[in-house]
Amino acid sequence: MVFRTNFVIFWLIANSLYYIMIVEFIEHESGDGSFGYLEIFSLVLAGLVVFRFLFSTIYILGWKFRYTCSANYKIEEQDLKQVYKQIQKEAKEYGGESSDDGIIEAKVEKFYT
Repeated sequence: MVFRTNFVIFWLIANSLYYIMIVEFIEHESGDGSFGYLEIFSLVLAGLVVFRFLFSTIYILGWKFRYTCSANYKIEEQDLKQVYKQIQKEAKEYGGESSDDGIIEAKVEKFYT
Protein backbone atom coordinates (compact mmCIF):
# COMPACT_ATOMS: atom_id res chain seq x y z
CA MET A 1 0.00 0.00 0.00
CA VAL A 2 2.89 2.34 0.72
CA PHE A 3 4.39 1.58 -2.69
CA ARG A 4 1.12 2.45 -4.44
CA THR A 5 0.79 5.69 -2.48
CA ASN A 6 4.37 6.70 -3.28
CA PHE A 7 3.87 5.74 -6.93
CA VAL A 8 0.74 7.90 -7.24
CA ILE A 9 2.51 10.84 -5.60
CA PHE A 10 5.47 10.40 -7.96
CA TRP A 11 3.07 10.14 -10.92
CA LEU A 12 1.28 13.37 -9.94
CA ILE A 13 4.56 15.24 -9.48
CA ALA A 14 5.89 13.95 -12.82
CA ASN A 15 2.70 15.03 -14.62
CA SER A 16 2.86 18.45 -12.96
CA LEU A 17 6.48 18.90 -14.02
CA TYR A 18 5.61 17.78 -17.55
CA TYR A 19 2.79 20.34 -17.68
CA ILE A 20 5.06 23.14 -16.45
CA MET A 21 7.76 22.13 -18.95
CA ILE A 22 5.32 22.10 -21.87
CA VAL A 23 3.74 25.44 -20.92
CA GLU A 24 7.15 27.08 -20.65
CA PHE A 25 8.35 25.53 -23.92
CA ILE A 26 5.23 26.63 -25.81
CA GLU A 27 5.45 30.21 -24.51
CA HIS A 28 9.10 30.51 -25.59
CA GLU A 29 8.88 28.74 -28.94
CA SER A 30 5.68 29.90 -30.59
CA GLY A 31 3.96 33.11 -29.70
CA ASP A 32 1.72 33.22 -32.78
CA GLY A 33 -1.03 30.93 -31.41
CA SER A 34 -0.51 28.04 -33.84
CA PHE A 35 -0.64 24.44 -32.72
CA GLY A 36 2.32 22.19 -33.34
CA TYR A 37 2.85 18.51 -32.82
CA LEU A 38 3.99 19.01 -29.21
CA GLU A 39 0.81 20.83 -28.24
CA ILE A 40 -1.40 18.19 -29.89
CA PHE A 41 0.59 15.36 -28.29
CA SER A 42 0.26 17.06 -24.91
CA LEU A 43 -3.49 17.43 -25.33
CA VAL A 44 -3.85 13.76 -26.28
CA LEU A 45 -1.70 12.74 -23.32
CA ALA A 46 -3.73 14.94 -20.97
CA GLY A 47 -6.94 13.43 -22.35
CA LEU A 48 -5.65 9.92 -21.64
CA VAL A 49 -4.69 10.90 -18.11
CA VAL A 50 -8.10 12.43 -17.43
CA PHE A 51 -9.81 9.38 -18.95
CA ARG A 52 -7.81 6.96 -16.79
CA PHE A 53 -8.33 9.04 -13.65
CA LEU A 54 -12.08 9.40 -14.21
CA PHE A 55 -12.81 5.75 -14.94
CA SER A 56 -10.44 4.38 -12.31
CA THR A 57 -12.21 6.57 -9.75
CA ILE A 58 -15.59 5.27 -10.93
CA TYR A 59 -14.29 1.68 -10.71
CA ILE A 60 -12.90 2.14 -7.19
CA LEU A 61 -16.07 3.82 -5.95
CA GLY A 62 -18.19 1.03 -7.47
CA TRP A 63 -16.02 -1.64 -5.88
CA LYS A 64 -16.15 0.07 -2.48
CA PHE A 65 -19.93 0.39 -2.78
CA ARG A 66 -20.30 -3.30 -3.63
CA TYR A 67 -17.94 -4.30 -0.83
CA THR A 68 -19.83 -2.35 1.82
CA CYS A 69 -23.36 -3.20 0.61
CA SER A 70 -23.15 -6.78 -0.64
CA ALA A 71 -22.55 -9.86 1.48
CA ASN A 72 -20.95 -11.65 -1.49
CA TYR A 73 -17.89 -9.41 -1.24
CA LYS A 74 -17.39 -9.78 2.51
CA ILE A 75 -14.33 -11.67 3.64
CA GLU A 76 -14.91 -14.14 6.43
CA GLU A 77 -12.62 -13.89 9.41
CA GLN A 78 -10.81 -17.12 10.20
CA ASP A 79 -8.89 -18.24 13.23
CA LEU A 80 -5.69 -19.51 11.63
CA LYS A 81 -4.52 -21.16 14.84
CA GLN A 82 -7.70 -23.23 14.90
CA VAL A 83 -7.29 -24.18 11.22
CA TYR A 84 -3.68 -25.19 11.87
CA LYS A 85 -4.72 -27.35 14.84
CA GLN A 86 -7.37 -29.03 12.66
CA ILE A 87 -4.79 -29.80 9.97
CA GLN A 88 -2.41 -31.24 12.57
CA LYS A 89 -5.21 -33.38 14.00
CA GLU A 90 -6.08 -34.77 10.56
CA ALA A 91 -2.41 -35.48 9.87
CA LYS A 92 -2.07 -37.44 13.14
CA GLU A 93 -5.23 -39.42 12.36
CA TYR A 94 -3.85 -40.70 9.07
CA GLY A 95 -0.26 -41.01 10.26
CA GLY A 96 1.08 -38.99 7.35
CA GLU A 97 3.11 -35.84 7.29
CA SER A 98 0.16 -33.82 6.07
CA SER A 99 -3.57 -34.32 5.94
CA ASP A 100 -3.45 -34.69 2.15
CA ASP A 101 -1.10 -37.68 2.36
CA GLY A 102 -3.39 -39.50 4.72
CA ILE A 103 -6.53 -38.75 2.73
CA ILE A 104 -4.94 -39.90 -0.52
CA GLU A 105 -3.65 -43.12 1.10
CA ALA A 106 -7.09 -43.82 2.57
CA LYS A 107 -8.75 -43.33 -0.82
CA VAL A 108 -6.22 -45.60 -2.53
CA GLU A 109 -6.69 -48.34 0.08
CA LYS A 110 -10.47 -48.05 -0.20
CA PHE A 111 -10.30 -48.26 -4.00
CA TYR A 112 -8.06 -51.37 -4.09
CA THR A 113 -9.76 -53.29 -1.26
